[in-house]
Amino acid sequence: MTAWLKRRVSDARAYIALFEEAAARAAARAGCDGIVCGHIHHAAIREIDGVLYCNDGDWVENCLSLIENLNGKITLHYWSEFRARLPTRKELEPMRNFPGVAHPVPQIRSASSR
Repeated sequence: MTAWLKRRVSDARAYIALFEEAAARAAARAGCDGIVCGHIHHAAIREIDGVLYCNDGDWVENCLSLIENLNGKITLHYWSEFRARLPTRKELEPMRNFPGVAHPVPQIRSASSR
């Protein structure tokens, strides 16, 4: 059983590497500096023969996303990292009518008021 699992993992890694290299070659042929892919459940940011290869893995199983900052740097992030930092409804309530908020926070309604 262990040998079978090791072979399957090795086969999957080889397939993923072939996919990444093929995607990078296609981007290079098209004159692109990089390529963004997804859906193969293997997140990665790496350079392949001078092409930036980015894969966000997947949103359903791993809840990963790629984010590009204002300086052009691309990083991988788990949704759980952001979710932990989101304000609660209770924390948002005092801001609802705050005049200094550039984009007003929408009014929070309970299910009973809908």
